[in-house]
Amino acid sequence: MLETRRSAGRRRRGLLAIALLLFASCDARQGRLQITIVGEDGRPTPARVSLIDESGRSWLADDALPVRADCAEHWPPPAGPSSVLPPGDRAVWDPYTDTVQFYSDGTSTADLPPGDYRITVRKGLEYAATTGTASIAAHGIAHLRLNLRRWIDMASTGWLGSDDHLHIARMEAGDDPRIAAWMEAEDLDVANLLAMGTPEGVRAAPQRSFGLRSAFTEGATTLLSGQENPRSNNFGHVILLGAPAYIDFPERYLVYNEFMRAAARGGGLSGYAHFGTTGARNGLAVDAPEGLVDFLEVLQTRRLETAVLYEMWNLGIRLTPTAGTDYPCGGIASLPGQERFYAAVREPRSPRAWLDAIDAGRTFVTNGPMLSFTVEEHGIGDVVELDRPGPVRVRGEVRYDPTRERIDTLELVRNGDVIATSAADTASGRLSLEAAPTIDAASWLALRATGERVREVAEGSRPPAFAHTGAIEVAIPGTPGLDQQKAGQDLLRASLQRVEGLDAFIRKAKIPEADREGLLAAITAARDLYRSRLDPR
Repeated sequence: MLETRRSAGRRRRGLLAIALLLFASCDARQGRLQITIVGEDGRPTPARVSLIDESGRSWLADDALPVRADCAEHWPPPAGPSSVLPPGDRAVWDPYTDTVQFYSDGTSTADLPPGDYRITVRKGLEYAATTGTASIAAHGIAHLRLNLRRWIDMASTGWLGSDDHLHIARMEAGDDPRIAAWMEAEDLDVANLLAMGTPEGVRAAPQRSFGLRSAFTEGATTLLSGQENPRSNNFGHVILLGAPAYIDFPERYLVYNEFMRAAARGGGLSGYAHFGTTGARNGLAVDAPEGLVDFLEVLQTRRLETAVLYEMWNLGIRLTPTAGTDYPCGGIASLPGQERFYAAVREPRSPRAWLDAIDAGRTFVTNGPMLSFTVEEHGIGDVVELDRPGPVRVRGEVRYDPTRERIDTLELVRNGDVIATSAADTASGRLSLEAAPTIDAASWLALRATGERVREVAEGSRPPAFAHTGAIEVAIPGTPGLDQQKAGQDLLRASLQRVEGLDAFIRKAKIPEADREGLLAAITAARDLYRSRLDPR
């Protein structure tokens, strides 16, 4: 509740700041500031900018990029001031710094009253923040060039930063360059825009095309369109990536497996949003054992929640961890790409290769720290096959920007339990872990980093810093599989109990007959699978 109140307070302050900014009177003695933001290639590059005068007031460039996010179903939206601005407005609110900012395409001009100004430029997670100052004289012109520096370059090693959950309308071809520049300003390699659906149809962020044919690439950024549909309180919210058309079965809206199978037929992937918690536990219990679910969103709204992911892995169900901001509809204000996942994309790089990386489990999620992880030289998403039980060589590392965050702990997780830890309070921006655990039965291993944001945060705020890899599986012939071990058997019994409870609920619920028929068939199939995998002893 305390965090909710703080967030609400910051949102109110942000709204007030934007109101003051938008309605500030013009000063006849204004001068002009011309800002050029330069990337490492020496050319102007899009970025997010804060422009603050001596009194602490924020200002916008006259040619700031327009921002048009769409969360029509939630009004007023809970995500912060940027969500409640009229379409086409240029101001955004940074919840970390509690300041109003704007997006620049790399060159910006602002007419300002005389005085001294502080300009800070940010560009996603891989760039260090860059700050400069400018003095504006009446009727004068000041020029400021700010050079951005990467502290890490993930794309150069094949890892593409992605936000799988953005509600931004994309209706005309003319939208694409604007949105791509906006996403490039947050250094997103792949921005996945989701139409939000209900049984009555698309309610927010409509898209003009879907899947691979929706791809638009400009510079290093690719836009793709997908859907968050179906959605219900009882079975959770489903995300479909890569399907060639909007998928909808309004007469059988609760029969999620029909949506998932249709997506798979078109080369798409299916996953659950929002950590797989609440109603999504029911949906996963029905859909996951049949292999219909490909990924699970585990990082969002400053929260890393892996309990459901670990349960699925301990059942022997491979799910890929992903992350997305739910911008602008999440419960805590966010910015595109603030929470994201990285996918290891094989050459040649393409939207199809990105989907294949997710399907193969080659991902890690983060809101700042960057991970690398191998087991016996195998990478994230791989399966290590041992001839017999024995030790395996594990290497892990987290790298981070020490001017922005501190990482306290790097942990090796096996089947949900921490089995090795590396901890240090260091300003080096690097923390390593090496271990050689003995593996005596089928297992999964993953790497997890935790810490907190320490710089450029608003008063009273110390948001956490997280990163977590996908799994590396270890298989040993002749040893129990994950679902045959005690934890897996316990989860099978709990899942069986859940679907049996759903069966009873559906038979009594007042729902359309088509929904009831399809749900009961799916529940029966899941129940049979759980029973077949339970040890009769």
